[in-house]
Amino acid sequence: MKNIVTPVILLCSLVSTAQITPNSQWTWMKGSTQFVPVASGQYGIQGVAAATNNPGARSKSVSWKDNAGNLWIFGGYGLATPFDNGQGDLNDLWKYDPVINMWTWMKGDSIRGSLGVYGVKGIAAVTNKPRCRYGSVSWKDVAGNLWMFGGQYFSSQIGFLSLNDLWKYNPSTNMWTWMKGDSTVNAGSIYGTLGIEADSVKPTASYGSVSWADGTGFLWLYVGLDASGSYPANLWRYNPATNRWAWIMGRGLNPRYGTRGVPDSANTPGSRYYAASWIDNSGNMWLFGSNSRSDLWKYNPGINQWTWIKGDTIINVPPKFGTRGISAPANHPGSRLGSVCWKDTLGKFWLYGGAALPNGNILNDLWKYDLSTNEWAWIKGDSTGGLGVYGVQGTPAATNKPPGKQHAVSWIDESGTPWIFGGFNTIPGSPNGSDLWKLSNVTGPSNVHLCNNNSPFSTYTLTAAATGSSYQWQVNMGSGFVNLSNGGSYNGVNTISLQLSNMVSSFSGYKYRCVVDGVVDSNLFKLAFTATWTGGTGGAWENGANWSCGAVPDANFDIFINAGSPVINYSTSCRSVFLKPSTLLTVKSGVVLNLTGK
Repeated sequence: MKNIVTPVILLCSLVSTAQITPNSQWTWMKGSTQFVPVASGQYGIQGVAAATNNPGARSKSVSWKDNAGNLWIFGGYGLATPFDNGQGDLNDLWKYDPVINMWTWMKGDSIRGSLGVYGVKGIAAVTNKPRCRYGSVSWKDVAGNLWMFGGQYFSSQIGFLSLNDLWKYNPSTNMWTWMKGDSTVNAGSIYGTLGIEADSVKPTASYGSVSWADGTGFLWLYVGLDASGSYPANLWRYNPATNRWAWIMGRGLNPRYGTRGVPDSANTPGSRYYAASWIDNSGNMWLFGSNSRSDLWKYNPGINQWTWIKGDTIINVPPKFGTRGISAPANHPGSRLGSVCWKDTLGKFWLYGGAALPNGNILNDLWKYDLSTNEWAWIKGDSTGGLGVYGVQGTPAATNKPPGKQHAVSWIDESGTPWIFGGFNTIPGSPNGSDLWKLSNVTGPSNVHLCNNNSPFSTYTLTAAATGSSYQWQVNMGSGFVNLSNGGSYNGVNTISLQLSNMVSSFSGYKYRCVVDGVVDSNLFKLAFTATWTGGTGGAWENGANWSCGAVPDANFDIFINAGSPVINYSTSCRSVFLKPSTLLTVKSGVVLNLTGK
């Protein structure tokens, strides 16, 4: 339970969380369904957004989301302009604005193989630009700067070369700064003293690493493949305030699992590259898969220990899909390489695609991991990979789906909507993609907004999406779905439509679904008791006439304040409060507002 103690004036704007379900729909937003020549980059004028602009087909780029909600990519391996024939390593920087659905070429070159301009270490300059590369890692710091480390590129004279340079990009100035590391290639590590920052300390040149940015401002790196093709398997921390690295732990190549679910200083994920990574709402850092592995790990920086959470200790494990949309202890994505991932605003982890190991089949499946239950659920996509269905550009459809993708990039935007760009894909004759997708209609369980049973909304009808010969409605009150029987608050439990009546706010959060001919229906409903401030009779929160339900909301209600300035004069409770900009919620001195929800 969260307490708001007075005196306080709430000025924040809160956004409800988007939810992803099997009923959500993909939308192909930009880019080509083909490869050459139409999937080459359409650069336009540097710094100018245009509807015709589009990055060329590519994979192994890096991505960010800035503080304004724009989506960014840098480099990778793929196509530049149509006049620069063939694929190669890139150093172009692009910004995508989801509001206007346009790309802007911001920095870098429109040709393959650029060596970049390092400039003076620590000094931003208009002419600075990182050299071409793929397989880098990225962060965004608390100030909104974009950071990038390492990667690899190919020289026709020498071969594959690895990097350990650290760069910062400031979106407000549109300038790069070379911050740390070497301008030469294949540089080795300087470890220094374990856990101690120093000017000379630096990670090895590497690619396919993973990264996290924590809530305190530190940037973290788990090293992938180095220049010799080895896996250093060590963890590093960079402090932007001091511009120093610190080697935190690890030099061992083999995983040490210990006991599942138990942290231990001897535990280590061992060598891996192109793994998936997240950071949870408590600041713990997570790793999944890679190197033919299907294991899930958590690192707690407070105690400097790893915990093996889930998955197998053996390699090349096939996925266990289970029932689409339903989590279960046995479900897991299996061994895969080069997936994309994100965390939603509820703290759930999401995993898309990658190459199944050992056969290399490129996948288009979407998975959700719930920390609270320690369970995976297969949400969308195919269980065997797929060629994709593009549909009409800009139009969501239930039949749309991206092709299988490996080494794509992903974001989650300000509204909680996931986006995916490029990557190796399963389009015939098209090794890389330039297609941009979003998972639209992300409404999750359809919220059934009710007041208490003395309101005009005391009855409500839920309808299944599918038709069949048999129907069984079920409810989940927090401990799993059970069959309903007619009586009390329910009628029509064995028909396509369920009638709810005499609902009370203690039912808040109950979920309903229908099993049609033995198959779980795609429609999922969740009860949400909501009240909107009308302010029709003064400003007192405690006056029922000021609320849309005609009564003062209780602890199970979500509160929406779209206009006005309510004042809480007596201690009270509600589930959550959503305020629009320019609204005020004042809690009088000595009064407590308890927020009982998430």
